[in-house]
Amino acid sequence: MKLRKELNKLYSVTKNFRTL
Repeated sequence: MKLRKELNKLYSVTKNFRTL
């Protein structure tokens, strides 16, 4: 699913941002 892939990417970016 393309939507799921985009959501996963967004989640990864958010996690990285929170870790920063």
